[in-house]
Amino acid sequence: MEKWKSNLITAAIAFVVATGVMFGVIGGRGIFAGDVQKIDVIRHLSDGFLISGGIVFCLGLLVWAGSKGAYDGISYGISNIINMRWTNSRMDWHKKESFADYRERKKGKRKSTIWAPILIVGAAFMIVSFALLGAYYTL
Repeated sequence: MEKWKSNLITAAIAFVVATGVMFGVIGGRGIFAGDVQKIDVIRHLSDGFLISGGIVFCLGLLVWAGSKGAYDGISYGISNIINMRWTNSRMDWHKKESFADYRERKKGKRKSTIWAPILIVGAAFMIVSFALLGAYYTL
């Protein structure tokens, strides 16, 4: 039950972000100006849904990649640079853990993140965009 609630909250947050981006895009295109034709409204809505859906979908892919450990090498390198440059641990650099040990330690501490609802919301926005694009070309 707890996972269901967190999935719903994540999907709601992704939906709010996608809707905000969509309204920003269509507002920037001048859809709320007043004297816009219906075909232009459909075109701008299609653009807004595609841009916001693509952004949310790509964010979901980034969250998924992070949950699988894709950024462990970057975080290992940055932490070693910071530790060797700005701390007093320059003398004991050979006592540091190896990358394999670091990865195993991170794998044990990694929590499962919720990425599927983010991808679903992004894909839904893109599907609505394609439906609006089909309506645009039929008019």
